[in-house]
Amino acid sequence: MGEPARKIGQETNLFASVMIAQAILESGSGGSQLSQEPYNNLFGIKGEFEGQSGDPTDVGRRPDQETTFY
Repeated sequence: MGEPARKIGQETNLFASVMIAQAILESGSGGSQLSQEPYNNLFGIKGEFEGQSGDPTDVGRRPDQETTFY
């Protein structure tokens, strides 16, 4: 995680240490369900597009399965 954070930090003028600290905080030190396989979502980011939100469990879905919206 350190090297990718450093690279992104250089490209975006952000401190890698702050990004890593935020990931630790938001993932409960890597203990949250979303931070583990198959999601690897360290920041707990959820999204919405055109009024629909995706089910975070869809991240690990098989390619032949449709995305579930609620």
